[in-house]
Amino acid sequence: MASVTTSTGVFSGLDTASIISQLMAVEQRPLQTLGVKKSGYQAELSVFGKLKSSLATLSTAAGALKDITTQTMKASSSDTAVFSATATSAAAAGTYSIQVSQLATAQSIYSSTFASESSEIADLSSITTQKLKIQVGSATAKDITINSTNNSLSGIRDAINAANAGVTASTINAGFEISAANNTIVFNDGSSRTATLTAGTYSGDALSAELKRALEAANGGADTYTVSYDATSHKFSINNDSANVNAVDLLWEDPLSTASALLGFSASDHASVAVSTSAVGDSAVGGYRLILNSSATGAANHIKISVDEDNDDTYAEAGAETDTTGLSRLAFDATYNSSGAVAGGVANMSQTAAALSATLVVNGLSVSRDSNTVNDLISGVTLNLLSKSTTTTPTLIISKDTQSVIDDVKDFVSAYNSASGLIRSVTSSSPTSRALLAGDGAVTSMLTSLRNAITTTFGAYAPATLGITHTKDGVLQVDSTVLENFLKDDLSGAVDSLNKMGKAFNDNVSFFINTSIPSRTDGLNQLIKRVDQSAASLQRRLTLTQQHLTRRFTELEALIGKLQNSGSSITQQLQGLN
Repeated sequence: MASVTTSTGVFSGLDTASIISQLMAVEQRPLQTLGVKKSGYQAELSVFGKLKSSLATLSTAAGALKDITTQTMKASSSDTAVFSATATSAAAAGTYSIQVSQLATAQSIYSSTFASESSEIADLSSITTQKLKIQVGSATAKDITINSTNNSLSGIRDAINAANAGVTASTINAGFEISAANNTIVFNDGSSRTATLTAGTYSGDALSAELKRALEAANGGADTYTVSYDATSHKFSINNDSANVNAVDLLWEDPLSTASALLGFSASDHASVAVSTSAVGDSAVGGYRLILNSSATGAANHIKISVDEDNDDTYAEAGAETDTTGLSRLAFDATYNSSGAVAGGVANMSQTAAALSATLVVNGLSVSRDSNTVNDLISGVTLNLLSKSTTTTPTLIISKDTQSVIDDVKDFVSAYNSASGLIRSVTSSSPTSRALLAGDGAVTSMLTSLRNAITTTFGAYAPATLGITHTKDGVLQVDSTVLENFLKDDLSGAVDSLNKMGKAFNDNVSFFINTSIPSRTDGLNQLIKRVDQSAASLQRRLTLTQQHLTRRFTELEALIGKLQNSGSSITQQLQGLN
């Protein structure tokens, strides 16, 4: 309804706005009554929503009772740090000694080093498209095309991951690794000498310092050298210091110079380095590596990488496609010893973690599996292997799971109390207040139905016999000790009674949820709709009434104004006669 804007009467002196507002306040009382009625319906609708939710929880709990079986089993590990276990109804009761000798592991391999993630891997100067083939165990091999769009360490990493080849590829800057296989530089500064690098992993700057130390140690400190690593060009530089006397001939081509490739110098004759001049590496070098981790564990799941550099669809051709240049640097088709270590074959990448199967001794019998999740060893039982058991032999016990039955009963009791408590709270009035649904026969019948069901005998036993009783206030409770004893003494009979009780409650509550409550909520929604329609109609009438009153008062003011003008004119005429 619009607000009243008519001001105090100019001619009558009446506060017409106030008069109209007071008249409209009387007219609006039926609208306020409709609002109160709608709020009541909405409150009832909310209660029925809560009832339906609570009864749905009870229905779920009753359904769990209905589905209890006499074959409910549980698996218990005496050492859950070594293995955990679960059992299904297919498991048979029994005890097993299980020693875990080895966990299943996934293979991990890594490449030789590259200067950076953008370093080119394949030599595409003559064959512009080449291929990798990756296979894990007996899984389907995946072909990966390498061309100018992805010919880099990071590009090949991403292409491998996109191929879903059963491996996860990543790159890491692990630095320069010095070992006995690549730690010597033969040189001549007037005498034949050999510099030996200390084994370890170095950054570019740290290896520069170590190379300086090794060269100067080899010549007894007679000459000094300045060694650096350029992080932009990724090349090492060896400067023959100006205070030195002798030129130095770094014999990278000497077979005993095992550090040549690591430092980026080709194995060929290089010019001697005169005093105050430097020797700079022939190629960029760095500590970036490609790492491949198998997604599957077990000795049957080794990683195999084959290369097709001439793009003739024939992989791993001897020589060119298995050497350590170009794309073949990633070739890997190794053979293994009994411990999973690489023993031969094509191994241009290195292994950091072996593909091993889990090995167990079960009741004295040795078995192996490719996964740490073992579900085909003991029927109906899944073992989750977690660690080795080198000093103890844990025990697995498979037994009847009466505790899960007790838990299901407790869940039912809790859901019953929640639903019945809610029904009582909305139907039971107190001396000082009336319950929202007091006297509602449909709702009180729900509580009566629940109470009657819990006192019924199902199969061989009544709920009370199994330890499921209620207090004088109607609150349900369960005596776990009584129930557990019946489950031990007569599992079949007790479960049959619980099944039948669950079905009875499930059917009963389903009727409330699917029929009784929807019928009531549909009715309430219709009542709310009617109230809204009546309120809208009344609001339209109120608007017209206010407009009518405003118009009438305006007309009254106009009439009074005319009368006042006429009176003034007559007065003036009478005064004129005098």
